[in-house]
Amino acid sequence: MGQPGIDETTREREAKSLWVRALARLGIAHRPHEGPLVGPVGLFGRLWHLRLPAALFLSAPALFLCFWYGYGALRAHLAYNRAFGQSEPLTLELFHLHLYDQLSRDWRRARIPTLPSDSELPAYFLYLGNEELDKLDRKLPPSDGKGKYVPGYFRRGKRVFKADLRYRGNKHWHWNYAQKSWKVRLRGGGFLDGENVFGLINTPETMPFGEEIVLGIAREQGLMTPEYFPLRLYVNNAYLGVYYYAAQPDEGILRESNRFPGNLFSGNEGPVDPVTGVSRLWLEPTVWKKVASLEGEKDEQRRELEELLD
Repeated sequence: MGQPGIDETTREREAKSLWVRALARLGIAHRPHEGPLVGPVGLFGRLWHLRLPAALFLSAPALFLCFWYGYGALRAHLAYNRAFGQSEPLTLELFHLHLYDQLSRDWRRARIPTLPSDSELPAYFLYLGNEELDKLDRKLPPSDGKGKYVPGYFRRGKRVFKADLRYRGNKHWHWNYAQKSWKVRLRGGGFLDGENVFGLINTPETMPFGEEIVLGIAREQGLMTPEYFPLRLYVNNAYLGVYYYAAQPDEGILRESNRFPGNLFSGNEGPVDPVTGVSRLWLEPTVWKKVASLEGEKDEQRRELEELLD
């Protein structure tokens, strides 16, 4: 009989046998003087003796993460150049900045708490197929026009509408990120709170409720203002965050204010005189955009503006 502490028990022999076979599969020769368990220092020191297939297999998760975030940084840089119409080369410093943004964004996303089921904000849902999404993504930045819509569905509560959907907003913060701004046009004569065309805006403002406060004060003073309020937006049941509902400046504003429908003009894109620095809106009626008109009246007619500016 062997001395205690020297003879191997059956369990020890089985453990060593399993350990030897596991090391052999990785291309590592077992050293007889080592037990079935090797300390971290010894194990990492012997990783240098791994065969190439085994080394690639063990490092595959780390290689995948490096490739994933490196590709994400490159894609973010290309999207930035496309958004601003530039061709700036990707330097090491810019790569580090994009990589940091990717890592910090995923870290914050992982720490997002569970969404409350009893939120006071209304929930709006958009549904459209992958082919329709691809069509919208291929035409960035989005351009104005009725031909850029794709078919889909809109839902609020138990009410479901067939709808035409598209991205909206030419500024890069509206379309250059996952949370894009949308424009919805209900089909078949459908109306939601008196509106059949409205926007779902992902505002870039650090204080997004400022616009809501200004419009609320203006409404209390008797001014005609469009509806503007926060909501929760889901696209194909994926939560995109808090958006803002923005009603179109059309005849619906006049009807809600108990006014007779008439012509409405927008001056958001009015040019600025390069000499005086003053907008040409107050000098030329033709630079205004007609957003709503009386039935049968041509878009070129601007009688009200001419009288106002005369």
